[in-house]
Amino acid sequence: MVKLNIPNPFQEQTETCFLFDILNMCGINEVICVRCYFRDNDLKIYTRVLLWNPTTDESKVIPRSPTKSQQVDVYVSVHGFGYDCVKHDYKVLQHIQFSMRNLLPSSTGYVSLGDISFEPFWEIYNLRSNSWRKLDVIMPTFYCTPHARVYMDGVCHWLSIDLKFESYLVWFDLSNETFFTTTIPSDIDGTLDKGCFRRHLIVLNESIALVTYHEEMTTFNISILGELNVKESWIKLFIVGFLPSIEYPIGVAKGKLFFKRIDKELAWIDLTTHD
Repeated sequence: MVKLNIPNPFQEQTETCFLFDILNMCGINEVICVRCYFRDNDLKIYTRVLLWNPTTDESKVIPRSPTKSQQVDVYVSVHGFGYDCVKHDYKVLQHIQFSMRNLLPSSTGYVSLGDISFEPFWEIYNLRSNSWRKLDVIMPTFYCTPHARVYMDGVCHWLSIDLKFESYLVWFDLSNETFFTTTIPSDIDGTLDKGCFRRHLIVLNESIALVTYHEEMTTFNISILGELNVKESWIKLFIVGFLPSIEYPIGVAKGKLFFKRIDKELAWIDLTTHD
């Protein structure tokens, strides 16, 4: 095990980062996207995003979204990070929603105050220009957890679950900035109580794989997507078990699927031998 010391580039911050998570590793030049959580004097939690190369120890703090600089309460959900191989640029994708107390109902829906529109929207950060810009797209956003998104070959993928508990795989191409969705069949997503199911995305043999399991069981279902945008191409590979005290899968390396245990230890299973 190698200990990595994340640098502290937030010298201007009066608060201390109390929590961080790694969004996903880009796979290009070993750059990692880290989201750091801060708590201000009013106990409000806010985040900053850092691009970090552990090999060279270079880091870059991404500037705040222009929306965050306005006097409104917003909820920022980072959905993806990756490399645009066409423009040779790193990009961060996030969704902006406004707090309900900022919204004023009217006969035509939500109104604007000054130059601020309160419609939710997507925006993307380009490292080369070091700036954010708004995207003219409408993508599913109902559900996305840190372990339900992956990056592969210039495309960001994440899970989205609607109000009817129907599951979709959303994928966003960083080069042409377009998106598509692929429905996940119920027999792949799980047929037990939806509220008790855990869902995670990993990259398995250069394919997008879905890991599902019930929180009260010790077996995992692993399925892969054969073709994007084709519901029928989901293939259930196998069931992995018996794995007690497992919190969630981390990823795959050298034919082994790694898990984080509840006691914070690391566990793995060989996908060839199931040992």
